[in-house]
Amino acid sequence: MELFDTSPELTGEALFSVHIDERDSRIVLGFESAGLPSRPRREWVEQGLNAFEIHLTFFGVRDLVLEGWTGSPEHTVHFGWLGERSTLAQNSAVRMEISGTGELICFTAQSVKLTNVRAYRASQAV
Repeated sequence: MELFDTSPELTGEALFSVHIDERDSRIVLGFESAGLPSRPRREWVEQGLNAFEIHLTFFGVRDLVLEGWTGSPEHTVHFGWLGERSTLAQNSAVRMEISGTGELICFTAQSVKLTNVRAYRASQAV
């Protein structure tokens, strides 16, 4: 089941994990979202879950640039398909750029795959 009508909008979502595996030329990014995806699983809605996290695994990473990264929660994400438009279900080359004040992670990858999804109930209390 596809969870998204289109590729997820990642700007404004919390980037909570960055794992760079130079042995396999792979990067795994973890994002949290306050809210469910556009096509949530039925059980998530029935259980009253209101947030989710995803892990995107990028394979065949090249041209990696990492500057001043401190894990700031304020960042902008530019995620673009190279060549023909694609979805997370169809592996196609991508360009990823995550930037914040004085921070930058950017790279090109041969493919990307949604490798983990977890929904949960987040507290609404402040």
